[in-house]
Amino acid sequence: MKRVDISSHAFDIIVLAKNLLFEARQKQEPDAQTFSLEKSEIDFDAQLAYSLSKEVNQKSSLKSLQGLHQETVTVSWKDNGQKKQEQLVTFVYKKPEQKKQ
Repeated sequence: MKRVDISSHAFDIIVLAKNLLFEARQKQEPDAQTFSLEKSEIDFDAQLAYSLSKEVNQKSSLKSLQGLHQETVTVSWKDNGQKKQEQLVTFVYKKPEQKKQ
């Protein structure tokens, strides 16, 4: 029963993260280069944060791809008095900003 409870909670965290990812994508402008969104989930006593960044980790082999942006969803909650955190990281292509002349 304990394993089922742990697996169920892990699945809930994944669903919360994916839902915030999709919600943030709907709320941002299509040509947005940066964006952030925060949300609280009372039912799960969790804090969620989404960020879209032009910065890709410098150690990543993907850093050389122009127009690649990193989306990060962070879910934080307390479990038996201990703070826990998970992240969902995805990459999305956005057309690079054109410099105005």
